[in-house]
Amino acid sequence: MTPSADAVRRGIAVAGLVLAAAACTKKAESHGGAPVPVTGLAAVPASARVVVSFDVERLGDAPLVARATEQLLARAPELGERIDRLARDCNIDVATQVKRAILALGDPEQSQVLLVVTGKLDEATLAQCLTRVVGSGGGAMTAQAAGGRTVYQVAEGNRTVYFAFGQGDTVAIGTSQPWLVEALGTGPKVADDPEMKALTARANSAAPVWAAGKVDPRVGQGLVKATGGQVAAGPKAVFGSIDPAAGLRAELGVVMASDGDAKALETLSKGQLGLMAMAAQIKGLGPVVGKITTARQAEVVRFGVVLSHDEVNEILKAIDMRAPPSQDAPPAGQSPDSGTGPLKDAGSSGD
Repeated sequence: MTPSADAVRRGIAVAGLVLAAAACTKKAESHGGAPVPVTGLAAVPASARVVVSFDVERLGDAPLVARATEQLLARAPELGERIDRLARDCNIDVATQVKRAILALGDPEQSQVLLVVTGKLDEATLAQCLTRVVGSGGGAMTAQAAGGRTVYQVAEGNRTVYFAFGQGDTVAIGTSQPWLVEALGTGPKVADDPEMKALTARANSAAPVWAAGKVDPRVGQGLVKATGGQVAAGPKAVFGSIDPAAGLRAELGVVMASDGDAKALETLSKGQLGLMAMAAQIKGLGPVVGKITTARQAEVVRFGVVLSHDEVNEILKAIDMRAPPSQDAPPAGQSPDSGTGPLKDAGSSGD
């Protein structure tokens, strides 16, 4: 039986949250005054280069997310079994307890990855679960005071993760202890960085998923090479949003180094979209690709698309290599617009 989308929502957050409950198993002594409570973007350091925000509650109700989850677990049923068992053992209903998650990326050379989860967390329940999960997996947990807070370390094999509470309803999980301490401290936060503040303002923060980030110059140079020098410099930053509530509404914004580069990118993109639409006709997806829009304002180029639920299903069917053939579909090869044979080819080339 394929696990329900609700079970998946539980499992996605449980995987990180039950380990974060390390803060409940051993209380360190208080060092100085009580730390200032932090949550959401206030728990993301100013040195963050990328921020992605997820409204877990709204995403859990989205048909597109449920469909994608079902496809994932159909391919890995053992994953669904582990998720259900973990959620059951920890007695956590993520659908109602976890509200929002923010993923932040800093300097990759320093392994700066941070996840800030906000919701209704029962410390006693999480502590009991942690004892079972970490103990049965052969992991080790330690705790120490840092930055006026208790920071907990969970080590298993060659992997180490650090956890601390920003406030009663917020758990911060990171791969770098210094960056975790910085995130929960009183220093500058991501909203204090002028460039990141401008990017987050451009992103549609009302969407269930939104993101903003600076582009590594090494990555930007890839665009220069791909365009044969028609774009003189790579993008400086990107921002975007996704709303899968009723079909799909998505936007990607690219901030270029100059108006001239933005105009060149717009021209190149429109040409590429035209070619994509022609190629997509083979799979019957030309009208869908044709809905992708491009618009430029000064140095910013925006790409957007709004699709209905039926149009999203068409795309999912085209990229799903294991989708069963529809009852009225002709044998593979008889029609380029339907059937599982050509669609399987589309799925394999689109990954």
